[in-house]
Amino acid sequence: MSATNPSASTGFVRRRLAELDMKSIDSLIPSLINEDIEVESTTLNDFLLKDTCMAKLIYCDETMVNDIEAIVGENVILLNEDDPARYRNLTATSVAVVTSEEMMRGIDYKCSTGISLLIAKTLSNPRIYLQCLGRVGRWTDACKRYILTGIMKHETENHNEMNLFQLNKSIQKDNNNQKQNLN
Repeated sequence: MSATNPSASTGFVRRRLAELDMKSIDSLIPSLINEDIEVESTTLNDFLLKDTCMAKLIYCDETMVNDIEAIVGENVILLNEDDPARYRNLTATSVAVVTSEEMMRGIDYKCSTGISLLIAKTLSNPRIYLQCLGRVGRWTDACKRYILTGIMKHETENHNEMNLFQLNKSIQKDNNNQKQNLN
């Protein structure tokens, strides 16, 4: 059974249910996902300087974690397991990093002053992208949503190699900018 109305969902859910030879029952839950959510393009360094009164939540590849730690230092919290005490009690100085796509679906991240989200890794399909955007700003909480410059929102055919190239290029640019700022 799926809580997603298959007639309103993308073809992914419908195909997967058919592959499993499952029948679906429409839960009649209306879609609450706003597909027009504002998402601003930014670099990693610029993101870390924005919204200083909000916690930061970064969804990225594992290779980017060291770069984030090098810039931020001790405030980095790696959240890849279901630990509500950690992800529901973020502070304005928290920089939470998630590398698992599963942790960007169905988890409610909380900070009393709001959360800025940076998507720095392409998600596997449009539905998961929208679910990722919904991890912040829940229940009218303050939030901002960003995507790393050069990153695609979700995978499409024949774009994966280009995404990795663009991500590496963006990380190198951010590292060079950070080194210049330190000098």
